[in-house]
Amino acid sequence: MPVSTVAADLDLSMSAGMEYDSQAVQEPGKSGDDFGLRLSPTLGLVDRLPRLDYRLSYQPTYVQFVNASRDEDVDHVGSLNLDYAFGPRTRMGLDNRVTWIRSFVFESLQENRGGQIVTVADDNLTSDRIFREEVSLQVEHDLSERLTGSSSVSYGLLDAEDPTQIDSQGGSSETQLSYTLDARTALSAGGAFSYQAYEEVDAQLPLPLEAMFPTAVQEPASQSYVYQGFAGVTRRFGDVWSFSLRGGPTRIVTRQDGAIVATQVLLPGVGPAFVIRNLAPSVDGRWTFFGQGRLGARWSDTLRSSASYRRSQDDSSGNSGTSIRDSVSLFTSWQPAELWNLDLLGEWVMRNRANSTTTANDFDSTRWSLTGGVSRSLTQRASVALRFHLSLQETKQGASSDSIDQELVFLEFRYAFDPIRVWH
Repeated sequence: MPVSTVAADLDLSMSAGMEYDSQAVQEPGKSGDDFGLRLSPTLGLVDRLPRLDYRLSYQPTYVQFVNASRDEDVDHVGSLNLDYAFGPRTRMGLDNRVTWIRSFVFESLQENRGGQIVTVADDNLTSDRIFREEVSLQVEHDLSERLTGSSSVSYGLLDAEDPTQIDSQGGSSETQLSYTLDARTALSAGGAFSYQAYEEVDAQLPLPLEAMFPTAVQEPASQSYVYQGFAGVTRRFGDVWSFSLRGGPTRIVTRQDGAIVATQVLLPGVGPAFVIRNLAPSVDGRWTFFGQGRLGARWSDTLRSSASYRRSQDDSSGNSGTSIRDSVSLFTSWQPAELWNLDLLGEWVMRNRANSTTTANDFDSTRWSLTGGVSRSLTQRASVALRFHLSLQETKQGASSDSIDQELVFLEFRYAFDPIRVWH
């Protein structure tokens, strides 16, 4: 009787840890440090067929801080990764990731009032949640031994419970040709297009003004279109160095709907007030350059380093219209012994508006961060890790500016159980 090569395994792992977060509430002018307990099981179904490989996973995470709200204490992350071979020359990949997470809310916190730090309580704060889905499909075909063509499409959705957050959805597509010159050098060229739609945000007006301006919004709806052509090269130098570069001209077009916009301002000697404006529809376009470069070094089998720069469209939430993201990163990983691993990542990120059709929620930011950790394998399936994250973010919104510094320390124990054969 022939033996089947088809097998599906159920993978189960559990991680538990303690963490300290100096900015569990990340709002300028406010601070709320806290200790927390984190429990996170992971359940995965892995199947390997002659032409099809897939992994379906679900990871709920329970986080309980000392001072945080006790409502909705579980975050959810699900993913599907699928690879299918139509034949020896054609391959397809599908990736889908869904997250349903909360932003922590403190029953008591510290607030900066005229330069004096005071402890205040706010019973009106709630645990707002953010739903995000990202799905992508890639197809790759070998046109010859040296030439490969690939195409991809993707879709993203962001939906926040917080009424002041800007919900958005959009998609992108990319087509690329890659040519292998030799065993060390490859060239590529192609084009990409992306579309993003940002929903309007209702104005939170007091009753007299709400009756006068029932259709007023805090942010009008807008749409952005990004067109890019690019070329790239990848090169390995000996056994140590590798280099990759890709980029090209990019056209960004932003359209903003007309609307009655209400903006809250603080008048000296008067207090909070609202400015009502009637904004006409507008269109803004500009040329820029998107690209990325990476220099890698493999010093030995246990020590690797890399330096990279990337300029791209930013997909963060909270901003109306497209932003441009510039980032520089330095990374090193080292395995000093068989059971030990160390890594360190330094990063600088700058985020700027890509259009002139800006409103109240638009902001520019610069962030410096340092992330690292050490892990040790205790057994074949058990490990322990100590990690840290330090960051400083400076944000400029209109004429005002704020900064947030964060220190995060996390101690984690992880255990992976023996796979369970579901079918064979």
